[in-house]
Amino acid sequence: MTMLLDKEGIKTKVDEYILEAKNKIKREFVEKHNHPFLVKFSNSKGNLSKHELKFKTIVSEIKLADILKFSNSFNKIEEIFEVKKTDRNLFSSKIIVGRTSTQDIIIDDLKISKFHAYFQIKDGTYYLCDPGSTNGTFINGLKMDISTPTIIKNSDVIIFADNSYTFFAPESAYETLKNYN
Repeated sequence: MTMLLDKEGIKTKVDEYILEAKNKIKREFVEKHNHPFLVKFSNSKGNLSKHELKFKTIVSEIKLADILKFSNSFNKIEEIFEVKKTDRNLFSSKIIVGRTSTQDIIIDDLKISKFHAYFQIKDGTYYLCDPGSTNGTFINGLKMDISTPTIIKNSDVIIFADNSYTFFAPESAYETLKNYN
């Protein structure tokens, strides 16, 4: 089983999520995980190149099933984060991404700011905001404006510094994990 540990010892349970999706029906999975996921794919070259990112962005507008086939053909799931509130940070309305142990989503990379970005939920819609991180946040290849909340949609590619994640709604996360080889 692939178990990745970040610097604080918090487990990223890639294989557990995959096994759970393969052994449950969609309704059961979505009831348990009624929040989005950030999924980091890696390929033989490591991080996604700008050309691959543009191609994936164009493909994501076509069809989710095609993305899954394309992604699974050469990508490995490296990390999965649940986009949900924890008891680690003090901001009740923010799901914080950063590199310190007090954040909800901890990315163990010195290029990630301690408080790099945050998600907020308004009327069921997810927004992402970069409060001024050192190395920036990008959505589908476009750099975010500082302190400007941006709506995040299913299959958006989010890059924190140079760490690329795909944002999946619960139903799409289920399909991605269930169809993963």
